[in-house]
Amino acid sequence: MVKERVNFYKHFYLEFSYAAMRRDGNVFLYFELSKHPSATRMKIELSGRM
Repeated sequence: MVKERVNFYKHFYLEFSYAAMRRDGNVFLYFELSKHPSATRMKIELSGRM
């Protein structure tokens, strides 16, 4: 699993994680958008076949 973080302005950042394609051909992507200092988070999960 690889995790990356991209900063937006001062109060927002986007965290996204992605995994390599598994042997069964499925790929999984995970996105998380957070605002600080609030703990509110919006999560988007996407999975499918390549």
